[in-house]
Amino acid sequence: MKIHQEKNKSPPIRTNNTGDMTSLEQWNTKINVSKSKDCPVCQKTYSSSSKMRRHIREVHSKEKIPCDICQKQFASTSRVTQHKKNIHFGPNKDKVKVLNIECHHCGVKFPSKSQLLDHLNSHTGLKLHVCHICKNSYSAAKGLKRHLKRHLQISGELSSEDMYQCDICSKMFLEHHILVKHRDWVHGDKCHVCKVCGVKIKGSIQKHMLSHTGEKPYCCHICGKSMQGKLKEHMLTHTR
Repeated sequence: MKIHQEKNKSPPIRTNNTGDMTSLEQWNTKINVSKSKDCPVCQKTYSSSSKMRRHIREVHSKEKIPCDICQKQFASTSRVTQHKKNIHFGPNKDKVKVLNIECHHCGVKFPSKSQLLDHLNSHTGLKLHVCHICKNSYSAAKGLKRHLKRHLQISGELSSEDMYQCDICSKMFLEHHILVKHRDWVHGDKCHVCKVCGVKIKGSIQKHMLSHTGEKPYCCHICGKSMQGKLKEHMLTHTR
């Protein structure tokens, strides 16, 4: 039995220097990982093989499938189908909702009036979506949803399977697009050069400039404390 297991043991998965598998390697690995619950790239363990395969598609694969209507990219055809159903198609499945509702402030287009109204709140400062835990408010529903996930993460109620982990430094993120941005700025080659001190910054140059100006643009509406950043983390201290 031991000899049989050794013979059928899956070979280690080769990745490029960013930890991504090529399409050929993904295809060759498909059979090997069909029953496994451990990611063959970063060895993270999942409760089911389907969740593990989703993790591989969303974290380790650079190959994305674009929506043929708006060109937004997704990790799988099923995600594209769900996106088109939710965003581009109304009650009449044969009629496509195109991005034709334009914001008169900035020209950004949206597929629905509800999404435009949420966006307009960002211009007017109106924040109708209020957190029931800390009373922090947001202009858009998706902002509140993201905020509530942060509460769940802090309290330990959010499963790691519902988060996205960087395969290079193991840092966890609530959303996939934030993980992608993190990998580009922290582990990629992109960087900014500060015109004041000449230091190279891989993150936000605007945040770095605050160290030179001394400005503290973020203010807690509960205790009145001003700070240069990390307002969200500070707000959570009022809920503990």
